[in-house]
Amino acid sequence: MEANRKVYETILHLLEEKGPFFTTAELAQRLRISKRTLYKMFPTKAEIIDKTLAFFFHDLFKRWHVPKETRQLSSSRLLQIQLSKLPEKYDLDKILNYSQEFERLYPEQWQKLQRFVDELGKMVFDFLVENQNVRLLTVSEQKVLLRTIQLQIRQLLDGAYLKAEGLSFKEALQAFYQLILRGILY
Repeated sequence: MEANRKVYETILHLLEEKGPFFTTAELAQRLRISKRTLYKMFPTKAEIIDKTLAFFFHDLFKRWHVPKETRQLSSSRLLQIQLSKLPEKYDLDKILNYSQEFERLYPEQWQKLQRFVDELGKMVFDFLVENQNVRLLTVSEQKVLLRTIQLQIRQLLDGAYLKAEGLSFKEALQAFYQLILRGILY
């Protein structure tokens, strides 16, 4: 059985419920396959997490494309459109509630997550600076803005922070980008 969208969606829903504490037996049962078949698809639990992260971000990156005809919209409207592309099928906030456990139990996968987040930050950066309503930024401003975006998205992955502040990931991300937009618009 080849790993496909249904498999990854099942894994993501299990991560919402149990974070990294799900068992391979639970996953096999939900997929209605044997553990042996599951281990042919994913030899280790770390690989389950690895490939699920890759699936999630690949899916997100495909959705992020901004058609040229919509670039004439205001930055705020474009941002609203982009944020609406965050997957609705999964509750990111539930998954992020386990962020500290993921970082502790799966440090390699956590590092890969950080790299995906940095890539997302670069896409957001490109989206912002290519907008016609954004003033021309100096090279220094561009470098600082890119790093600020990447670091802030990483910070927002801390589910404990979001929970303590009563924020969802999407709300926090939207607030952050609105703050950036007000700083770089004409």
